[in-house]
Amino acid sequence: MNERAIKLWFCDGVLLILKMPSGIIYTNQVGATMCLHPEQEGVLVPCDNEIYAGSERLLNRLNSILEGRWTDTITTEEADAVDRILAECPPEGHWRVKVDRSLLQESCEAWVHVIVEYYEALPKHFADSMPLGGILTWRNSD
Repeated sequence: MNERAIKLWFCDGVLLILKMPSGIIYTNQVGATMCLHPEQEGVLVPCDNEIYAGSERLLNRLNSILEGRWTDTITTEEADAVDRILAECPPEGHWRVKVDRSLLQESCEAWVHVIVEYYEALPKHFADSMPLGGILTWRNSD
């Protein structure tokens, strides 16, 4: 593990890492009890921890799909379920984020590669670069 990486292990809620040159590397402990420590250079964007998908917090919904998964990949079915959850997040038009199907083998519990098509919270110069690769990450379930 890169000693200079910023560790996100104890952050609450869902975080979005936008993949771009920044000189800043983030890591998180993910993959349930596998305790993987992937790293990504980018820009960290806190997601609204009160984003709701249906009647539940985004974090709770993501955990309902992926929590405790002791594998270093996610399935197409799990990616479909995550996409449905992300599509339900209000307010309407707040963001368009989808699981990056080309990186399912590198996604796991608490570390999901995504494509960010739109996110209203980003400054205009980020928005002009859409779509962007990203990672949704949150506290590991172990």
